[in-house]
Amino acid sequence: GTARNGEPVYLKDIWPTNDEVRALIDAHVHSDLFRARYADVFRGDERWRGIEVTGSDTYSWPSGSTYIANPPYFEGMTMTPRPIEDIQ
Repeated sequence: GTARNGEPVYLKDIWPTNDEVRALIDAHVHSDLFRARYADVFRGDERWRGIEVTGSDTYSWPSGSTYIANPPYFEGMTMTPRPIEDIQ
């Protein structure tokens, strides 16, 4: 932009210094703000709590879903890796 006197104004001219930012943080940001805001963060809101879920440890892939599908590279995968074989 341009100042009233016609001189160019740069971001460096109006940007707060690190000390100014630190002073504002020290004056206004306190741990009690976060404690109050995030005390029930894992509880979720009404919509979140309304999502129906199964009680399994892993996601139950809906077989007919066209939106979410089990990635094909997981098909046939076991918990223990197969032995290394020669390339064919």
